[in-house]
Amino acid sequence: MTRPVLNKVLASNVQVAFRPAQRYLVATGAYTLFTINNGPIEVLELGGMETLAATGATTLRLTINGVNVDAAAIAINGGVGQVFLSCLNVAGTLVNAAGIPRTDALLHSKGFISGIQPAGPGLVVGTFAVGTDWVGEFFMVYRQLNPNSLVAVA
Repeated sequence: MTRPVLNKVLASNVQVAFRPAQRYLVATGAYTLFTINNGPIEVLELGGMETLAATGATTLRLTINGVNVDAAAIAINGGVGQVFLSCLNVAGTLVNAAGIPRTDALLHSKGFISGIQPAGPGLVVGTFAVGTDWVGEFFMVYRQLNPNSLVAVA
């Protein structure tokens, strides 16, 4: 009888997936940042931080399982140490700044529910354009909606 209680506890925990800093080339374009395996999750936050000056006005477009989570690609070359945050809402805009309030005015959603693909994992993809390259890290705050759900760094 302890299994259902354990499943409920595990499914309610908020977790963070972290992708360490690396160089992303505009020539490559799309990079799979995280994979979602074994069941659905609720994405609460998706963002990152610039760790080295970008070469050019590099832009980023994020998708979760093929769905755009911002209205358009936005430049993320604000400077080393600046953060960016997806609004997880195709009506809103990814924000890049020294600090970002999560407010209704920025059209932040209450979360984004993602499943998996029929033939594989769900994918969180970042597509880089303009400029030459960008160096930084990514994070995703999420909640499991199935005790078997797993998020991995791609």
